[in-house]
Amino acid sequence: MAEPLIVRREVQIAAPPATVFAFLTDPDKIVRWMGTEATAEPNPGGLYLLNLGGRATARGQFTEVVPVHRLAYSFGWEGNDRTPPGSSLVEIDLVEEPGGTRVKLT
Repeated sequence: MAEPLIVRREVQIAAPPATVFAFLTDPDKIVRWMGTEATAEPNPGGLYLLNLGGRATARGQFTEVVPVHRLAYSFGWEGNDRTPPGSSLVEIDLVEEPGGTRVKLT
């Protein structure tokens, strides 16, 4: 069996963690930077759904939510046998730093 692909990315955002967290969990804010329609129920077991303008729909389920600090959710694409919903795990850590927030995505 092939080794799982692990992608890591870090970026600094000039905003406090509470603002960044809101843009990751509030559907009205999510669609301001990604997609055209979003559903987010940021609690363990809650739905994550993102419509990318009818081209594709991402679906997942929140597995961990620590407000303003951490999110984890399953992820995948509806109608995609290679990466179906639930086939990937996304983890996002928000670390307050001078001048903003370091976002650590795995």
